[in-house]
Amino acid sequence: MTLLLAAAGCNRDSSSASDREVARQNESFVRTACGTCHPFTPADRLDKESWSEVIPFMACRMGIYSHKGEPFQSERGDPNLPPEIYPSEPIISHKQLDQIFHYFETLAPGRLPDQDRRLAIDKPTSRFRRTTNERSFRAVERIPVTTFVDFVEGERQVLVGSMTATGDLASYDLSGNLLWHESFPSAPTHVDRSSDQEWLVTCIGSVMPSNAKSGSIHTFDPESKTTTTLREGLRRPLQTLRIPDSPHVLVNGFGHLVGRTFILDPQSDSEVQQLADVPGAISSTFVDWDDDGQLDILTLFAQSRESIKLFRNT
Repeated sequence: MTLLLAAAGCNRDSSSASDREVARQNESFVRTACGTCHPFTPADRLDKESWSEVIPFMACRMGIYSHKGEPFQSERGDPNLPPEIYPSEPIISHKQLDQIFHYFETLAPGRLPDQDRRLAIDKPTSRFRRTTNERSFRAVERIPVTTFVDFVEGERQVLVGSMTATGDLASYDLSGNLLWHESFPSAPTHVDRSSDQEWLVTCIGSVMPSNAKSGSIHTFDPESKTTTTLREGLRRPLQTLRIPDSPHVLVNGFGHLVGRTFILDPQSDSEVQQLADVPGAISSTFVDWDDDGQLDILTLFAQSRESIKLFRNT
């Protein structure tokens, strides 16, 4: 927007007192409008130029796809998206969008303050030594795209998932020498090794943001190196975990604009329970949070509505 871009890059606040007073008078509406999807973010958390880029994306989620002749970028033409992601009718008016632009442009700083570091960044420590073994690591056009790393306890091995033309799961010794590698449909992002004979390998489908249902879950025998597909058609799953003392597994479908966290019965390939119908689930752990003798689920959501959610086992 012209109003915002004209102020971009300013190092000081050039807003007039009257502009700031008008912005404060509109704060109640701005808080309500922006707080319908996420907690309100104060204007001073970003500079003016950043707000000028953020607000158009948010406007699309409120049903406004162009404003004053300027089109806003959105993904509403994506056939993988359900229609309710982008409203068919505006939730707010163009006049109200102007109030949102004015609020953040007026009250945001021209530039964020420099970081006040307690300790200065120093040279790397001499306690560690970096070694390279470029030839053995899977890569795309010589660029490694590593999506998963884990240690195999007691065997002095490192598991590495990466994106190649498809996906690759490899094992290395501690010197970086390749021991074995197996191909998968897409990049592995997690391996559940709670069963020595049958690992659960989660493949994201698309490393880049996507709403397509191209992710999958596989069983993998580390001895015979045989693979069986457990589930396909998932939106960017990041983690699959066996639920202790249960035949079921927990699936964290990170997704993009849509995603789900749910419990799956691998035997029947049926969904047992949906825990969250939102994107962003990146990691879960099992813990008896309320000391009732039953394991609960604690999940970190790192996109959309960033949060840590507790799912109590009742």
